[in-house]
Amino acid sequence: RHWRRQRRQQRNDHVKTHFGLEYVEYCIYVKKSEDKILHRYLLSLYESLPPKNSQLQDSVYRYLESNLDRVDTFRALRLCKRFRRDSDNKKYDTLRVQLLVTSNNLEDAVSAALSINDTDLAKKCANISPDTPLRRKLWTLIAKHVFQNEEDDVFHALIEVCEEMDSPLRLEN
Repeated sequence: RHWRRQRRQQRNDHVKTHFGLEYVEYCIYVKKSEDKILHRYLLSLYESLPPKNSQLQDSVYRYLESNLDRVDTFRALRLCKRFRRDSDNKKYDTLRVQLLVTSNNLEDAVSAALSINDTDLAKKCANISPDTPLRRKLWTLIAKHVFQNEEDDVFHALIEVCEEMDSPLRLEN
């Protein structure tokens, strides 16, 4: 009890301390535990807490960003969606794209990047694929997005997309 009171006084915030969460974070960050069960448990703890807390939002973002390859992708995407809805910034959208790339779901990653109007991120995702037909399909999605969203000079913008160094699209396509 004495330790808990000291911890609450040290934190200087009005958020109720979740000691189980602190301990699991300690095991993962300080002890460098790679136990998948512990990582799943941390995700379930994050899911059980209210998303309005900015300190919790920062913890979730930091955890997901540093452990993209260790997390359950479905749960992590659900957390990104939940925290994106309740936060002002769009950092969870970019994190969602990174999770989709990590799970090798490139078509959804490109679509997610285009949904936040980040064509550069979509191009990076499209270039990850070693499969030429898939790359062409992804770049076609990017060109379609540019065509639908460009207001000034659509023709010039499409030519730029086709002439990019990594683009498998040619003007004949």
